[in-house]
Amino acid sequence: MKKLRNNIILATFLLIFSFGTLGLGFFDVPEVAAQSISGSQFQAGRIMDDAVFFNGSAMTASQIQTFLNSKVANCASGRTCLKDFKQNTPSKNAESGLCSSLSARSNRTAAQIIDDVSRACGISQKVMLALLQKEQGLITSSA
Repeated sequence: MKKLRNNIILATFLLIFSFGTLGLGFFDVPEVAAQSISGSQFQAGRIMDDAVFFNGSAMTASQIQTFLNSKVANCASGRTCLKDFKQNTPSKNAESGLCSSLSARSNRTAAQIIDDVSRACGISQKVMLALLQKEQGLITSSA
């Protein structure tokens, strides 16, 4: 559980650090057939299977970019929203038991940064997008 918490904290920090103070509601999630459970089967601490959460290959950078493009048609005048955001990213040393190293790269899109960090930390890109929306509102903001 501590490793999970540390992975989430580190990956979220890397993403928020990468995007600085850029500001980006809710977004559509592909519909999946749900199965009901009885009250005795409910486990409050088990929102999703580990295999889903730790799937660092859940989406490609291209799929992330398509998703971001679908959330904001136009950025506010004079603003850069997440779908259009680009920056150089610094190198990051590996953290034992957490994330692998990241090389410094130039002119990376937000989608590429999300994908890079997700793969390095072994956390689903979908989880990272949900965290960016939940913590900063970065996905749907046009400002």
